[in-house]
Amino acid sequence: FGIVSGGTVENVGVENVDINGSEYVGGLVGRNNADVTNSYATGNVNGTKYVGGLIGENFEDVSELYATGNVNATRNVGGLIGENNANVTESYATGDVESDEDWVGGLVGLNYGNITKSYATGDVDGDFVGGLVGLNSDNDVASSYATGDVDGSGDYVGGLVGRNNADVTNSYATGDVNGTKYVGGLIGE
Repeated sequence: FGIVSGGTVENVGVENVDINGSEYVGGLVGRNNADVTNSYATGNVNGTKYVGGLIGENFEDVSELYATGNVNATRNVGGLIGENNANVTESYATGDVESDEDWVGGLVGLNYGNITKSYATGDVDGDFVGGLVGLNSDNDVASSYATGDVDGSGDYVGGLVGRNNADVTNSYATGDVNGTKYVGGLIGE
């Protein structure tokens, strides 16, 4: 789907995708404004910004999702969701995520919603980068983890969250972390 506006997407899976686009690019949905549950995408996704292995930009609560492919974009890029503006629950991503610029996460690149009981296992490379979330703004991360290696080309590099502005509870990261400034095994800043 390029855009989903209203309604529900559930029990939908797409396999072996090979998607190339510009903005709002996802393995399942480019720009989402609907409840998405129990759905997945496998395969690789490439774009410039708002790019995710499953959803490019998200505005509604989602749960029980996964993406397994590699994701490559310029900014606002995540293994599951590029930019998230709602709650994410019981979801995961396993692919590697790579970006040339900012807001890069193994699960979510730029996050404005609560993330609960979710994880990412892929390696992540970029700027303002985290194994789970690149920038976590004003919403909580709970009972979540990241296990991939994180390489930051600049500032704000964290094994779990690159730059954090909210509560992080009952969560952990296990991957190697490398960067130049504001670097942490769990949180960069």
